[in-house]
Amino acid sequence: MTQAKSLGSQAPEPSPPAPADRPAVDLTGRERMVRNVLFSWGGFIATAVVAFVHPRVMDRTLGQEAVGIWDFGWSLVAYFALAQFGVGSAITRYVALHRASGDVAGLRRVVSSVNCINWAAASLGLAMTALLTWLAPHMLSAGASSHAEEARWVIALIGCTVVSEIGFAVFPGIIGGCHRFDLSNAITAGFEIVTWLAAISALLLGGSLVTVAAICLIFELATQAARIACAYRICPEMSLRLRYADRTEARSLLAFGLKSQLGSLSGLMILQANKLFVGAYLGPAALAVFSRPLTLLKVVDTFASRLGSIVSPAASSLQARGQKNDIRLLVQDSTRAGLALVLPMALTLAILGDPIMVLWMGERYRPGPVVVILAAGLLLSLALRPVQSILLGLNLHGRLAMANFVGALLSLGLGWLNAEVLGLGLPGAALAIAVPTFLVAGIYVVGYASRSVGLPMGQYLRHSFLPPLACSVPLAGVLLASRMLFGANPALAVAVGITVGGLVLAPLYWHFLLPPEHQGKVRGAGSRALIALRRLAFSRPREE
Repeated sequence: MTQAKSLGSQAPEPSPPAPADRPAVDLTGRERMVRNVLFSWGGFIATAVVAFVHPRVMDRTLGQEAVGIWDFGWSLVAYFALAQFGVGSAITRYVALHRASGDVAGLRRVVSSVNCINWAAASLGLAMTALLTWLAPHMLSAGASSHAEEARWVIALIGCTVVSEIGFAVFPGIIGGCHRFDLSNAITAGFEIVTWLAAISALLLGGSLVTVAAICLIFELATQAARIACAYRICPEMSLRLRYADRTEARSLLAFGLKSQLGSLSGLMILQANKLFVGAYLGPAALAVFSRPLTLLKVVDTFASRLGSIVSPAASSLQARGQKNDIRLLVQDSTRAGLALVLPMALTLAILGDPIMVLWMGERYRPGPVVVILAAGLLLSLALRPVQSILLGLNLHGRLAMANFVGALLSLGLGWLNAEVLGLGLPGAALAIAVPTFLVAGIYVVGYASRSVGLPMGQYLRHSFLPPLACSVPLAGVLLASRMLFGANPALAVAVGITVGGLVLAPLYWHFLLPPEHQGKVRGAGSRALIALRRLAFSRPREE
């Protein structure tokens, strides 16, 4: 490996100037931001519609314990991501940073160094898969011993699925660093939809959990092949060569990544460790019930995180150009957008959680207070996902990672205390997740973000927090009224609450939250669509 300067002192290698007749490319990603967000959310919605049918079909064909075994297996292999040492979070940042500054040599060093680290991590992941496959029967509760052999195969196959994702992780990072989240999400959504449709079909035809796990592995490999082709097409200056990998670069990436890794470890400890406590002490059936509200909140998390993944490289590009005021505005607007996005969904889950769960999974999956506790505790953390991503893009996530780790240790202690001493069951497990998350990943992040970018706290709260909170008060009233009036009919309660609540919320968001320039774009798009429909209607030839 060749030696090179550290990240902070590398002299950029300027790229050739663009021809005069070719429009300049926006390397900050701001021109594509709205398009990327819409593609990201659209792809996820299309995927979620199919993916949400999957556990319902699994419950009906294989039973509640099989759903718990599936959740247990994924809770175990989720820890494999730690083998990357967090460098996956560095790819998008440094690709965007080096492209914005025209540093082609730096770009090649980054992607080649990360690729070497990823394949070392994938090798470690394979070893972890073998170990967990052997240990699986000893980690399940006594009542689930009949599923031991099946659990082994499931863990082996989904472990290999996660390992393949780790090994090829540099390519989605390159696509994101080029601000082409539209292409990235099109690939991801397309293959995920096919995966879940194949899995559902296999279950309906009598397939087992092992069959579903094998399908996940096959289509994950196909997804990675498509991402590789896309990355080489949109970033032709990128080159993955062992000779470009650099020890100094790798150490700098690991230093950046380990801070991110600490945050990832914290998230795994808070969510997955408490799920493992539930599975080990209360059994797979209880875990199946406990996991469903977390799955719904994961949907909310995905919407917020995908917004964050788009603003993160934009923050890196703005930092490379020294545009500090634009960074402050990005933090302010991203917080407002995150809260406006998350708050209605969290309120809906907290108030209509039981009816939603009955419609989705059946009476046996009523979560009771669990969904209220989780929605309230995770609300602020989920809303601040874009801000956390911006701090990551600015390389200001070290203290935040330490704070999250302290919160994770507190959550782990509360989870053990609930399982061994208090015996509060599922509500106690929910509190073990909610309380530390609200205090650390919520309250602490607000103050840390404000200080880190020099944004006055009063201005931050007035602009970013008060408008979404005020707009959501009428929505909460509508949802409560729907729950009280139609609680005996889950379908009617959900339909009325969401429909009327949406009609109340939409004009408030339009008037108080949507910037005037975006209002103009929406009106323009609506006018163009109306004109196209009129032309289509009047251009049809009359029948004789």
